[in-house]
Amino acid sequence: SESSNNNYKINNYGIPGQESGGVIKQLANPTISEKVNEADYIILFIGTNDLRTSLGGDFQTINQAAIKKGKKDYLDNIDDILKSIRLVDNDIPFIVVGLYNPFPNDDRLDEILDDWNHNLKETVSTYSSITFVPTDDLFQNKTKKDYFSDSLHLNEKGYRLIANRISEEI
Repeated sequence: SESSNNNYKINNYGIPGQESGGVIKQLANPTISEKVNEADYIILFIGTNDLRTSLGGDFQTINQAAIKKGKKDYLDNIDDILKSIRLVDNDIPFIVVGLYNPFPNDDRLDEILDDWNHNLKETVSTYSSITFVPTDDLFQNKTKKDYFSDSLHLNEKGYRLIANRISEEI
């Protein structure tokens, strides 16, 4: 591929531990709303903490009722976030990053993640100029210590896999 000399300024408004409801509060902040309005591109990457909460906080407890409620709350929040950003700017290009399994060699979460990602993709597909970018395949059959900084968060190498996937979409 051709190398590019373009410079990009990236504003990261991620907050460790934040769930999707926190993004709604951030978008109500006029400073952040103004930054959204000035942006050339938006990437939304949220949901791992929503999933963790619905799984009892430890990814070990599989309570179907809690997972179902957590998914509904998460998807409602995503819809609110997308609506809110579309009110600020109706045609800004936008990527929603899908969820990945933080335990790549533990398939108990795969079915739940597939379900959440399927519904996330459906929610995103109701909006124009918003692209869903899957990540759930990126860490399968990979050694966790090579791509994760702790039990949940990616390290630089892990984020690079996701960044490369996003750049393929842009």
